Amino acid sequence: MFNHVSRRSLLASTLIGLMALAGCGGGVQEKIQSQSIVGTWNLRSVTVEGETISCPGSKNEDGEEISCGEGTVRFGLDKSFIMDGNFYGGVRVLQRGTWDINGSALTLTINEVGEDRDNDGVVEESEIERLPQALSFDVGLSGDRLTLRGRGESQGIDLNFEKD
Repeated sequence: MFNHVSRRSLLASTLIGLMALAGCGGGVQEKIQSQSIVGTWNLRSVTVEGETISCPGSKNEDGEEISCGEGTVRFGLDKSFIMDGNFYGGVRVLQRGTWDINGSALTLTINEVGEDRDNDGVVEESEIERLPQALSFDVGLSGDRLTLRGRGESQGIDLNFEKD
């Protein structure tokens, strides 16, 4: 009888522990971060390999110019996003797609990307390509400040935003 009660108690405490973990885990954290990230964010600075540049601005580092302009990213409640502006490297870029957040990992799936190839300040329909491409970032969120820290190909580049 003692063995049977011990197994029941162990099973009950394990189930309670799992339910507590499920209640406090990724789903709840994702919901809080998802709601916090929604809105329009304005680019304030870019950090490249430890060097920070206020935007708009540029810096010459070892003969290489690092620059950023004005840019915004809008995260919608429907998990859509639009990035529009000169984020890094002197070229205006327009990107549209969907976003997903899991803990502090943000994935942007870009469905459309445009680049101001004729340098007239506008990304025209002819300059937009349709393609699925995923970019991954680690997200830092503190009040009205958002940092997207690049992963993979974008590693070493941080985009720093303030909420509009």
